[in-house]
Amino acid sequence: MAIRRRKKRRTHKPVTLDDAQVPRSFVFSKGQGGPVVVELVADLKRMMEPHTASRLKARKTNRVRDFLHVAGQYNVNFFMIVSTTERGTYLRLARVPRGPTLQFRVHRFSLAADVAAALRRPHSPTGGEFATPPLLVLHGFSKTDKQDQLATVMFQNLFPPIDVGKMSIKTCRRVVLVHHDRETGRTHVRQYAITATPTGMTRGLKKLLRAGSTSKLLAARLGQLEDISQLLERDGYSSESGAETDQETEAVTLPQDYTRRGARKAQQCAIKLTELGPRLELELLKIEEGVCDGNVMYHKYVTKTAAESAELARRADERREGKEERKRQQEENVRRKAEAKAAELAERAAKRTRGAPVPAAPARAEGSAADGAAGDEDSGSDGDDEDDEPSDADWFRDEVGEEPEPGLFRAARARGDADADADGKRDKFNPRYVKRGAKHGRAGDGAASSREGAPTTAPPTRRGGADAARPRAQLARRGAEAAGGRFGRSGGGGDGGGDGGGVGGKKRVLA
Repeated sequence: MAIRRRKKRRTHKPVTLDDAQVPRSFVFSKGQGGPVVVELVADLKRMMEPHTASRLKARKTNRVRDFLHVAGQYNVNFFMIVSTTERGTYLRLARVPRGPTLQFRVHRFSLAADVAAALRRPHSPTGGEFATPPLLVLHGFSKTDKQDQLATVMFQNLFPPIDVGKMSIKTCRRVVLVHHDRETGRTHVRQYAITATPTGMTRGLKKLLRAGSTSKLLAARLGQLEDISQLLERDGYSSESGAETDQETEAVTLPQDYTRRGARKAQQCAIKLTELGPRLELELLKIEEGVCDGNVMYHKYVTKTAAESAELARRADERREGKEERKRQQEENVRRKAEAKAAELAERAAKRTRGAPVPAAPARAEGSAADGAAGDEDSGSDGDDEDDEPSDADWFRDEVGEEPEPGLFRAARARGDADADADGKRDKFNPRYVKRGAKHGRAGDGAASSREGAPTTAPPTRRGGADAARPRAQLARRGAEAAGGRFGRSGGGGDGGGDGGGVGGKKRVLA
């Protein structure tokens, strides 16, 4: 039976058109900010949730272009970059991938923890507040100034638009307020949590509605009362702000059910805002065309004339053209080096093909003369050395005067002489190999005696060692014995002294 693969249904949801159009953002820091700036970045990520990379980690070596390379894969539309210098802290709001970039100077800011510590009754987020994007409220921006209009568009596009006909009030859990003070020219950013409290009820009744059926605290308090009317008829409000919002003129009738207990459809509730933080006081310094680069469209403290602006534009064009030219030159250099490398590899392959070694001829197994000829060809020595070095059969035939026994030199070659010959060259300084002219009488008796006695004391060959030298020693001994019998005297030194005696006997006969 085949194994049926499990199909994931919850994690692999199809991406709809609405999800693709939702603006997403990256919030990260640049430079040496310290722990305070790290907490500020964390609070800004919290404010931009849920359509932001909450677990994004930026290293010191990362640059803005590194984030640009991956922004398109995740449909990221905005960058919020917090940087710190010796002069202060700055916030850059950039639209990717083409810009523009708004650079603000952060005059003052407060973290979410500082705001919660300053409130008497802070709001404790349960997590549901950050599951939906916040509402955006803009106030105080001018409709005539170009920089204010651009800032307004940038802030509006940070969060997804609201469709009033399809919106559910349960998703309205937070609100972000951006207020521009025209007198000081600074922008204030605040974040609040939205709560709905039923109106027209006493404090005891509100506690009874908010508490569940399993509330132990409420059960303990009810146990101290004699009648339920003591809880329902108790006057007073939970706080001064609650008394202010419980007025009939400030009550709102809910069109749908809200998340809090007691806030039901057609119920009159008072809407409360509790600040969550962080607080930011920003000042717009300049606006750039690109993402953190490009021509400066607006600067608060620097004003350029038309001629200066034209000169700056010309310099920017020259830098851009020079950059493109350098890029083309680098591509040409890479292509040229790749072609040169390929040609070099092809030339090396051709040389290896032309200089390939010729396969060796098959070894001949018949005839001692053929063995000697093959050994001379494999040796690779000069022609003079090959003529001066006779084969074993020739040496035996010249010294003994008889034809060698069949298989004599073949057995010797099988026992190790073939390995010695395969080394390439015979040792021409070996006394066993003498000039051919020595047998014609051009060498004296001393030469003949050294030629006959040398095999008994000759050192072993380099390749074969002692085992390779034994066959030639045996040949020399047999040759000496045969020579002694040839001259009519086989006893004496030949019988008692081995190789040396045999040679000595030969000398006595010659004498």
